[in-house]
Amino acid sequence: MDEFAPRAKGAAGPKASGDDDDDDDAKSIRTTTTVYTSAVRGARSVIAGGGASGGAGGVSALTPTRETTRLPAICYKENRLGKAGARWVDTPEALAQMLEAIEALPEGALDVLAFDAEWGAPLEVATTLSTVQLRPGKSGTAAYVVDVTTLGATVFETATASGRTSLRRLLEDTATTTKLMVDPRCDAALLWRIYGVKLARVVDVQVGFYAHRCLVRGIDPHMPSGTTIIESVLRFGGANPRRTTQFMRVVEVAAKRLYRDDVAIWDRRPLPPLLRMYAALDVMYLTRVWAAIIKLLNKTDVAGCRPTDIVNWIHKASDDRVEHGRSGAYAPSPASSLAPPFTPLLYTTTAQRDSLSPTSLC
Repeated sequence: MDEFAPRAKGAAGPKASGDDDDDDDAKSIRTTTTVYTSAVRGARSVIAGGGASGGAGGVSALTPTRETTRLPAICYKENRLGKAGARWVDTPEALAQMLEAIEALPEGALDVLAFDAEWGAPLEVATTLSTVQLRPGKSGTAAYVVDVTTLGATVFETATASGRTSLRRLLEDTATTTKLMVDPRCDAALLWRIYGVKLARVVDVQVGFYAHRCLVRGIDPHMPSGTTIIESVLRFGGANPRRTTQFMRVVEVAAKRLYRDDVAIWDRRPLPPLLRMYAALDVMYLTRVWAAIIKLLNKTDVAGCRPTDIVNWIHKASDDRVEHGRSGAYAPSPASSLAPPFTPLLYTTTAQRDSLSPTSLC
């Protein structure tokens, strides 16, 4: 039976660990879903929220379509990012406060760090990132959207008063903090080429979900999208993902319409609130998703393929993707959406089986 199948209506069952904390994120979004149902009116609201049209560089209006676009107020009004549990960081003072807050987290809270980045220009010619997004800890912590365009390389070099915590140290840490990402190849390429940051200890959540899907549904040559992963995992946890994923899909579609014909919008400031929300959503659910995937893998035993075999393969496939991006040989293409060969047993030795537990990644 596919564990991702929805529960029968009215069926009871235990909630996944951490559901209460993570439901707060969705609840804060649901309470602000005043919507515009007109695509044109919604587009104008988004543009107005990010600064008047015709400002620095100008912002072109979106092309009207027959589709209906629902844009929650949280996406086009300034200072609403916090209502979704995220913070906009665009000053040295805010950056320092973010790092101090991360350093003050309880011991063990930094075992995981959800991370992502956004940029405008094509990978091969990009010379800067627009934002980096991170959510430290397992649950109950804020997500941060850091304005790299405004702050520059100091985003990675600024450290706390103790000198123990900086974004570079977190991303390059090989011993403690696991970075949760979705397809890290482009991120790894730009971080290394532009800022000299060497991503380490990365777990590709996309690869992890793909591994479980292969076990329960058979080999699929294509990788699942981020929204598909989140929707499936939320359903596994007993939650109704409709409101959350509907919100995410609406934001994704509207954001892509906004920058589809004007990628330079990522480098202009102020950045429209819609794009800030789009960036924040990339990391807000990754920790919960990975925890659920680990639970699924702990239940998996197919043809002698133990959970540790799968985890070792996820590690290896994630490392390969990071190295591929950093090598400079990676270029996005239709072929790049193909999944890596699912061969978990090739990467496991008897010693590794005895020493590694899937829960060590949580």
